[in-house]
Amino acid sequence: MLNKTLILLVKYIPIIHMVGMVLINTLCYLELSPKLWRILGLVAGGDTVFFTILLYVCSYVFNFGVWHRLIVLSNFFNITIAVTDVLFRLPVSNLGLLSLYYITDIVFLIIILIIGFRERMVMK
Repeated sequence: MLNKTLILLVKYIPIIHMVGMVLINTLCYLELSPKLWRILGLVAGGDTVFFTILLYVCSYVFNFGVWHRLIVLSNFFNITIAVTDVLFRLPVSNLGLLSLYYITDIVFLIIILIIGFRERMVMK
């Protein structure tokens, strides 16, 4: 029972992580309720490179599909953008940075949908 719970958590945490990052970034940009986005950051953010690497490794260990790895990779790209902005202060406005996060997520979601449709077409 515990093994199945772990597998379900590892399988769906990247999706929760992606949604959490998008919500947190949007709340930060809109400057709405700093207390709320800090709580969301603690619960669903997990914005660390090590956490993302762990999820990527778990994706291979538990034999999850390519869509899982792509979501983790999208999260990794967003974290890399955020870290780069903190370290080197990218010459982009806050709206531009938020747009970059959205574009990254949308591109990866489109790739995931294309792969999903191709897999379904092959199965028929």
